[in-house]
Amino acid sequence: MPPIDYHVQEISKASIQALLSTISLPAPEYINTLSTQGQYHQVWFLNYPATTLQKILTSVSPPSIHPHVTTKLLLRISGTHFPHRKTENESAILAYVAANAPGVPVPTIVRYDSSRNNAIGYEYQIMTVCPGVEVDSIFRGWDDATKVGFLDQIIRLLGELHSVPVAHIGGFAFAANSHNVVPGSTCEEFALQMPHVDQYWNAYGLNQTPQSLNAQGPFETWTQLNTEWLKKYIFAIKTHPLMNEFSEMIPKLKKLVSILENGGPQEWKLNNMRIVLAHRDLHFGNIMYDTERKVISGIIDWEFSGTAPFCKWDPPKAFLASLPYDEEGLARKRAWVEDFKIRCQETGTDWRTLIFDSENGWSTKEQRLVYEAVDYMRCIFEVAPTGERLNRVRDWRDIVLQRLEELNIS
Repeated sequence: MPPIDYHVQEISKASIQALLSTISLPAPEYINTLSTQGQYHQVWFLNYPATTLQKILTSVSPPSIHPHVTTKLLLRISGTHFPHRKTENESAILAYVAANAPGVPVPTIVRYDSSRNNAIGYEYQIMTVCPGVEVDSIFRGWDDATKVGFLDQIIRLLGELHSVPVAHIGGFAFAANSHNVVPGSTCEEFALQMPHVDQYWNAYGLNQTPQSLNAQGPFETWTQLNTEWLKKYIFAIKTHPLMNEFSEMIPKLKKLVSILENGGPQEWKLNNMRIVLAHRDLHFGNIMYDTERKVISGIIDWEFSGTAPFCKWDPPKAFLASLPYDEEGLARKRAWVEDFKIRCQETGTDWRTLIFDSENGWSTKEQRLVYEAVDYMRCIFEVAPTGERLNRVRDWRDIVLQRLEELNIS
């Protein structure tokens, strides 16, 4: 049986024109695509006269007028890596951010479909194009004043995002037959997606999906989120043949589940953790910059964003990172983060309110231990079914057992 290709197959301009005609958008002057495509998407540009584009934007709900908008719309066609949820989440969260954090510049969704029941046969989004260029392509030539101005804007944008009141952990969605944004299930970049599920689970005849293997939600508390993930890990150990060797962990993991289901001992303060609205992948490639106005002109790629416990606001540790992601790139990122902290201090802002302090940001020792136990279990969950890095996986198991022992779970 040939391997499944989850990427978008060839799309013709005629099929795009057919799609536009079915969703009440005028034919563009011309259509062009990028020479290179992303990991999850195929990208096309729909080019319109400025007056036509403004008419399109006034027709969306709610109406949108962008004084600095380009004359293009971006058509982003999704592969089948993470069916439905990724497209729905980003479309909803962009509407939510625009309504609740208006100082954060984001694209406007003009049309979207999180199903494949359309003229192109794939999920898609049509959105405005943020003006400017990716910071990743220009920051190396900045003088000190430009760099400081950029950091000041990042401080302001993070502050605005994190000040938005949120009451759930998860993603966003639209209410049925409505433009109203409501809490949705989680949508994380490190969730198990269809390529991984098919290759490492369904190849064993286990008949799983991203929905069955990933925590869903939305959740009210951090302990509820951790409880759901632990139940997924226990299921995996029981189900997957390459995880059976970790069966001796199940009784201890069940004890932790029991503790968390009751919110944990009061003195552990497990839910004493801010929930924040987070982009979760804020590297320089996702920040657009207008070089003429010297302003951040867009934050893009929100598909894996949502509301998160503050300790998980940046799971890939992407904040202020730049390509390439090698040792030199890691050192460069660390230097930028240090400069960010210094600039926070200079402007009277406590950086610990904007980025999580992984050393001293925990309410209690037990809160950190629970976080680490669940986090290393996630590493096992992701890697053990591949049959690779077995020594590393067993090291992670030992760390989990050590954290459980420190929690007096035996």
